[in-house]
Amino acid sequence: MNVSTRRFLGVIAIAVLVGGCAGGGDEGGGGAPQPTLTWLQQNIFTPICADCHVGANAPHGLLLEAGKMRDNTVNVKSHEAPAFTRIIPGDPDNSYVMIKIVPTDARRIDSRMPANGPPFLSDAQIEAVRQWIKNGAKDD
Repeated sequence: MNVSTRRFLGVIAIAVLVGGCAGGGDEGGGGAPQPTLTWLQQNIFTPICADCHVGANAPHGLLLEAGKMRDNTVNVKSHEAPAFTRIIPGDPDNSYVMIKIVPTDARRIDSRMPANGPPFLSDAQIEAVRQWIKNGAKDD
């Protein structure tokens, strides 16, 4: 075997080994990495939601800024719609946060969120919130 062939095979072997280890840290065994509270806070709640949901004048007392979001949503009744809980761990379909962000949910009491106008959350962002709630809405 010549030097070129050995180098080529070595590169292929390294690529296979690295590719086999590149699972991305998912918790479910296959598929995309699972969203964490930190990821959601950095990519959705702080840059999009906390524009309005911050400080003493946050709508319905719902603070979504870093360090306060989870305590103000998980197992907390909605002020806007008291029949609903903002986030029910493991149950995204009955969590009021999902009712507010899913474009087709007919149970929404008031306007769809985010209220600062289009574009609303993307399908991928909505699915990340859904998956986090489905996984138990845990703090990481």
